[in-house]
Amino acid sequence: TIKDYHKTTIATRNLRDRGAENILITMGEKGAYLFTSKATSGLLIRPPNIQEKVQNTAGCGDQTMAGILYAHMTGKTIEESTNIGITAGTIQAYKTGITPVTKEEIEKFM
Repeated sequence: TIKDYHKTTIATRNLRDRGAENILITMGEKGAYLFTSKATSGLLIRPPNIQEKVQNTAGCGDQTMAGILYAHMTGKTIEESTNIGITAGTIQAYKTGITPVTKEEIEKFM
């Protein structure tokens, strides 16, 4: 289990040795570290601060990936795309059940 920055760098080194270029390590409510092929250190991407009770974390990872992919396909940088994805995944945790996160919801917290 990866719980701190030091362990993310070890995991990243192992993945880079196997050919990975861009690496995202999610850390739940703490956000995620993005390691790009251009950077020598990880960029901490923090989730938005939503002042509500978490309803359900099912689907949060899927929403994160969907947000990243959608943003990347629309021309955003990897950093921008990851920020959008983390925001989408965070919003999902505050929804009842697994329902799609909308563009409007994401924009509200960006």
